[in-house]
Amino acid sequence: MAFHNPYHFVPTNKPGAESLEKKWLSKDQFENNEHNGTHDRYHPQTHSGRIVCKLTTKSPIFVGAKRRDGDAGHPAEADHFELGSQPAIPATSLRGVISSIAEAASGSALRVLENSSLSYRKDWKESLSALGMVFVEQNEAGETVYRLQPIALPTLAGKERNGRFSINHRFSCYHKMFCHDGENGLLQPRLKVYTPGNTTVRDPNDNRRSLPFMTYMADKPEYFYMELRRDRQFTADLQLADTRQVKIKLSNKKDRDDYIIGQRAVGGNRSPIYHEDDPRVDKTTMVRGILRVLSGGRRSDMPPSKKHELFIPYPEEAVNWRKFPLPNNVVTNFHTLADERTKAEKEKCLPFEPLGTLRNTSTDPDDRKFRLKTGDIVYFGVDDPGKIDEIAMSSIWRGGPLENGTLTGVHDFFKAIDPELLPYTKERSYLSPAEMVFGFVEECIGGKAEEETGESFAFKSRVRFSHGLPEMNGDKNPLYLDPVILKILAAPKPPSPNFYFKRKDSSTSEHIQKSEIKVGDFHPQGRKLYVHHRAFEIKNVNNPPWKTIHETKHLKQKVRIRPVDHGKEFWFHVDFENLDEYQLGMLCYGLQPSPDFHHKIGMGKSLGLGSVCIEPTVLALVDRNERYCEEDPFEPDQNRYHQSWRNDKLVDELPQEYIREREAKSTPKIDFQRLRDDFAEHVEPDVKRALDLLGDLQSAQSKVHTPLAENQADIEDETFKWFVNNDDKGKNGVKRQALAPIVPGTKQLQQFDGN
Repeated sequence: MAFHNPYHFVPTNKPGAESLEKKWLSKDQFENNEHNGTHDRYHPQTHSGRIVCKLTTKSPIFVGAKRRDGDAGHPAEADHFELGSQPAIPATSLRGVISSIAEAASGSALRVLENSSLSYRKDWKESLSALGMVFVEQNEAGETVYRLQPIALPTLAGKERNGRFSINHRFSCYHKMFCHDGENGLLQPRLKVYTPGNTTVRDPNDNRRSLPFMTYMADKPEYFYMELRRDRQFTADLQLADTRQVKIKLSNKKDRDDYIIGQRAVGGNRSPIYHEDDPRVDKTTMVRGILRVLSGGRRSDMPPSKKHELFIPYPEEAVNWRKFPLPNNVVTNFHTLADERTKAEKEKCLPFEPLGTLRNTSTDPDDRKFRLKTGDIVYFGVDDPGKIDEIAMSSIWRGGPLENGTLTGVHDFFKAIDPELLPYTKERSYLSPAEMVFGFVEECIGGKAEEETGESFAFKSRVRFSHGLPEMNGDKNPLYLDPVILKILAAPKPPSPNFYFKRKDSSTSEHIQKSEIKVGDFHPQGRKLYVHHRAFEIKNVNNPPWKTIHETKHLKQKVRIRPVDHGKEFWFHVDFENLDEYQLGMLCYGLQPSPDFHHKIGMGKSLGLGSVCIEPTVLALVDRNERYCEEDPFEPDQNRYHQSWRNDKLVDELPQEYIREREAKSTPKIDFQRLRDDFAEHVEPDVKRALDLLGDLQSAQSKVHTPLAENQADIEDETFKWFVNNDDKGKNGVKRQALAPIVPGTKQLQQFDGN
């Protein structure tokens, strides 16, 4: 079952020294106005004018405007962008499509690049199990500092023999945190207790009433009691002297570890007792403790098979237990990952906070960010020297590539190729060609909006796009198709290393584990472009590739649209000012890199929507010297343009509003194709090959869809299955696959196999 991935990448290369010198502009040159990009005057050695283009839809397209949210019984609904009750293509969409091609072809900086962390859900082998309580304090300098008090041991690996448990070396890094008996090495193990699945306890004042479990909060502490098995102690060589009081998971294999996963309560699977006034509480036999109930605000979203309620011994002497510094990078990493989950969740309730606790201490009711507070109970891990290097809300949480202990983001990986490729900041030394044509806005530095300081820097674009308006000359066929519910627009997000990354200097496909990726060793594949679906699939009226086959399932994740049909024509124009020959060539190349190139625009590109053909029809130039020095600009019959190139096959189709462009005098001095082809000679060979291949409407030899496992017919179900199989080396004879970079000489798009 061969298929093409819905997207591939145009390589992003380090700008060469010659390119930086001749095509890029140094910051000093820009600040001293040593360039032709000023907006206060026209430069005599530059070009100004207009390009008029015809756009033909080669597949149905949809560019959304107003959207109405759906619910469990109804999909969301979105309207196509319209002008005057007719579908149109917004200028911003046209600008984005054209500028992205020009940016890639010129090797320019990525003007829009979100610096998200490359987080992923960790494997169970990387799970955390030690528990600690957070303390947020102020130091003498008035700075906020974080400390952590270890309160429950991690899962202990080792071997159980005849009632004694020998702990392996992995516990040694936790040893000093939980040893409170001085230098003799003896300690009383503090292990968590997994409570029954119910979340209520009996009201000590009314046997007929139940009270909910309450997670510990520092400003409103609630304590519970349990009778735990006694006589527990570690010897100096880290052997558990008596294993009767602990829950042990035996491996039954000599070469595998046994695990102590928790502490046993007397009487088996009993619930904690709430409140010390309960007559059942006997302080001579029972241990005071606290609860952690990770049920968040949506209990229904928690797997019923999971036990999220923990009883943690916390006797009165716990006030003297040691606290350890929480490094700033660990706190920052935690908040970054938490914010990422909150941002990704529509209801803003991820990550789940322990039941009954606050997400933060903000007075803003719309602030759903989770922030550490005194009394928060978190999972934590330590490095070999015993320093805390990670905290998390749950045992299996999220992680990502680190650099000096701090999470790295998308910008770090592109910066490793060349810092000049990042969106503009004060740290940049040059301005790229696309920035000088399409403009840019300075990125925020240090997380603070620069506009608040009055120091932000921006440069206005020298090109202006019009909306794309439909051709209405006698076309009696409706522009719209019937409404349709789209398939779920699901795709693996970064890091997804087997698609988004490649090993540094590698030109072949090679499987990469998420935990492997590291700044400097791996480079991003480049700028994403979507693959065109095959024409006969697009024209399958009864079963087009974008239409869902489940019109009643997962409707909260779907949207109903009414796309514009294929074969419809739109007209738009691009006005430009003060462009030199190279810059004008770049604009021409962005509009039509080659006669066979097709762009993708709008929503649903991965499903087969959005393929369009853009055909330049007129390139008309204004000679400012002649217009303002030799002619009367107020003469009613005066033509605006002095030079033009015309596409003779299309010029007679120009709508009436472009009559001046149609009547512009054609001259041999200007030629769209020559400008484009001259610019193309400066395009890196691998970049040009990628654009040619991805813009070819005939490049797909197989179906185009997100990866499906063998015999997996439903593309909207178990979308993770192919990726799981691909990562499980050797499972069922599976061959690991990865997306190979497009290099010069690549003859066709890579095909994948179901696995």
